[in-house]
Amino acid sequence: MVVASNPVFTMFFAILLFKEKWNRWVVLGMIIAISGSLLAMTKGNPTNLLQNFGFGQILLLCALVCWVAYTLLARKVLIGIDSLTATTISSTFGFFMLTLAALWTESAEDWATVFQLNGSQWFSLLGLAFGATVLAYAWYFDGVKHLGAGNASAYIILVPILGILFSAVWLNEQVDFSLIIGGILAVSGLGIMHWGRRLIK
Repeated sequence: MVVASNPVFTMFFAILLFKEKWNRWVVLGMIIAISGSLLAMTKGNPTNLLQNFGFGQILLLCALVCWVAYTLLARKVLIGIDSLTATTISSTFGFFMLTLAALWTESAEDWATVFQLNGSQWFSLLGLAFGATVLAYAWYFDGVKHLGAGNASAYIILVPILGILFSAVWLNEQVDFSLIIGGILAVSGLGIMHWGRRLIK
């Protein structure tokens, strides 16, 4: 639900701060897409997410605030630099910040386990570093640059849908009817949103 809320808040502040154009079709598409994402993640019962609200949910809300700010700042920064440079700078700062946090919180035994990782674990780490970080963020920045912060952030709605799909394929988790319907709604909502954006032009 938190991931699905990213485009709503990003679009709201993009309209408020950067005067990005919108119409009722853009709003309708966002609502449909978010509804589909919620349907898929909660297996058709969104009230399940409200039964256990604790520290983890608070952290996710903080992550939501950070991501919205990150996207909006990218909209401003990308006026002067290309997406690859922006990705390199943000990843470098992130590396140093996470390293400092790890040095503060992790023990010597924890650091020693890094050197005991096997080949598949190193392959997964490299995939996270270069695939899920470098390529993903570079392409995302390009999307922000060409589509605007609000419209580019709408694609984040696909993250929970694809996450559930890949977990079913790779981890053999169950795929139910709500995932299929939710995925269709999410993609349809994106289509309506972009159609509405074309009407603005």
